[in-house]
Amino acid sequence: MRLVVQQVEYRGHAKSYVRLSGIQLLILGLNYFVIARAEPNRISGQSPILASVPERLIISNALFLVLILDKLLPFSLGLAIIVFNSILAVITFLIWYKTTEDASVRSFFKETFWPLLVRCLNGKRGPFVALHAFGVVEFLIGCLFSVRPGFANVAFQLQPFQDHAAGYLGAFFALFAQCAWQQIYMGKIGSIPFIIANVLSRFALKIPLLVILSASKQIDVGLLVFLGALDFIFGFIILLLLFLLREYRENTEETAEMDAILPSNTNN
Repeated sequence: MRLVVQQVEYRGHAKSYVRLSGIQLLILGLNYFVIARAEPNRISGQSPILASVPERLIISNALFLVLILDKLLPFSLGLAIIVFNSILAVITFLIWYKTTEDASVRSFFKETFWPLLVRCLNGKRGPFVALHAFGVVEFLIGCLFSVRPGFANVAFQLQPFQDHAAGYLGAFFALFAQCAWQQIYMGKIGSIPFIIANVLSRFALKIPLLVILSASKQIDVGLLVFLGALDFIFGFIILLLLFLLREYRENTEETAEMDAILPSNTNN
């Protein structure tokens, strides 16, 4: 660990991008906490937890491996992240395998990936559809700017990268893509607690911290505007659809109660 820390350099906005990555890592950890404790609406089993295995082994590790191969991240730091991700993924799989009856590799793949085939495109599942769709958009954005952080430099008119600043910004977008994968998955299976946590993390955590970083001139305004607008617009739409879903369900329950009462009054 000492070797890893020694190779981390902070010049220009490099330290700010590390802080930005820390914010996204915090949100990722909060998502894991909610996923582990929340009961999804549309499926049973441990699919949401098992989904973290390919998320870590495939998505996160692949993006960080690209950063290492392009020499954007210090080798020891990137390797430490990949090893840590892999260990957590293997531990998750082993715990599931040892504690689940009739567990097998086949059942693992079936339970992990079949929820992605669940249809959620109808009017009664507005917030789930929005969470899923916005997750797809954010996933593509995260992958693009993680693999090619130079595109972000041009798009948001950032200060020239120094040392490993490009790699640290790429690491932020890699974590951004990882969180987006969680949105894609949890939108499919219909988890209201995750939706609430997603909205709260945008409005109560990420946007205020982005404003603080920008006000203290630690990140460029272009990056603040892009990330802040993305979080505000997506968060607002998801929250609005969540309220509409709640109102729809309340009206449906009231209608059902009236239908149950009216026949009894007629008979009397």
